Amino acid sequence: MVLDIHHEPFEEPRWSWTLGPTVALARRSALAVVTNQAHADLLRARGVTSTVLHDPPHDADGRRVRMGADGHVIVPACYGPDEPIAEVLLAAASMPETSFKITGRVPARFDRCVPPNVELTGYVPAEEYISMLDAAAVVCCLTDKENTMQRGGYEALAYHRPLVTSGTAVLREYYEDAAKYCEPHDPASIAAALREALAESTVLAPRMAALHDRRVAEYEDRLAPLREALGQRT
Repeated sequence: MVLDIHHEPFEEPRWSWTLGPTVALARRSALAVVTNQAHADLLRARGVTSTVLHDPPHDADGRRVRMGADGHVIVPACYGPDEPIAEVLLAAASMPETSFKITGRVPARFDRCVPPNVELTGYVPAEEYISMLDAAAVVCCLTDKENTMQRGGYEALAYHRPLVTSGTAVLREYYEDAAKYCEPHDPASIAAALREALAESTVLAPRMAALHDRRVAEYEDRLAPLREALGQRT
């Protein structure tokens, strides 16, 4: 058995009660898969064999396009407790010249906080979301948790889009100099990083393309512990 463990047992207070049972189950598995070294180290300290493995660095199937000057900022969101949406809205309000699209089902508490340059799209079909990525100038994915990856960041990598994300060690290690980083609870910091990403898009997009190729090249080696664990099972 291989266990794929997301960040909630480690990072979310409301799910902290699941960490004990998760570790107990992981001890009986051949391998536990996590997305960062801090979680892998925590599990190993508790007797669990673990490895760090990110989502596969998918290619965008040749559908990438050059970013136009009128491209929007896309904020993939699900309004989780770690997402600083209120701060993103304040940052957007300070950038009236830039259009924003925020996905996900919007809680009622945000109804009166949305500036006119922000479109709340709700959840959209996959094809429509891909079109939004195609047209985006920047992808913005933020978390206030120290050891949480961002799926929207993986999508930015696939589509070679400049990324603005939180300045945690985990995210800096994975996205290196292909992203701009900010303090997630500081609207001014978010706005500054977004402005830099927009201004430097012609530099950041090739960096994301190069990073994507490196992540693809290294992924087979990253899969080795998983293949070994699955082989042990058979």
